[in-house]
Amino acid sequence: MAKSEQVLIRITPERKDEWESELEDSRFSSLAEFIRFAVNNEIDGNHDNSEIVTDTFREVIENKSKDIDSHHSEVIKRLNGIEAAINGVQEEMGGFATVAEDMIIETLPIIDETDYFSDDASPPYDQDVQSMYEDAMSAEQVADELDVPVEPVRRTLQQLAMKSGRIQVGTGDNSERRYHINV
Repeated sequence: MAKSEQVLIRITPERKDEWESELEDSRFSSLAEFIRFAVNNEIDGNHDNSEIVTDTFREVIENKSKDIDSHHSEVIKRLNGIEAAINGVQEEMGGFATVAEDMIIETLPIIDETDYFSDDASPPYDQDVQSMYEDAMSAEQVADELDVPVEPVRRTLQQLAMKSGRIQVGTGDNSERRYHINV
């Protein structure tokens, strides 16, 4: 191994302060190591790669911007296609895919079934039941009240009747299903 030599250089105190300030933010542990690295980079020509030429940088940014704009346009086209497909499916299904259960529950009449039966606690007669279901609402009536398509209301009412004991379903005179909330 060859003996190392010492090189002395003179710089102003201000320049030395600048270098030491840069040293604090760098990966180097000493000013000598920092200077050796800078000089070797200059000799090896690596300094050219560390500077960004403004025109080249601007060109790269413009190309990326065009790529992003193109990608954005494609995404918007796809989203519009998806939205059109969803709207088509909704129209085929008779409107909204679902109607909020809360809206339907608020619309249904509340009926105390015992109000329709005779006082002697005997089983209800057909006319009592018929009278009760006349006061209940059909899916069509609920849909009209909410101003929404009938099919989603019908499906939601059927689901509510299956999962809640309070939502009652029965048939009126014309075998139409009618719904109410039982208290």
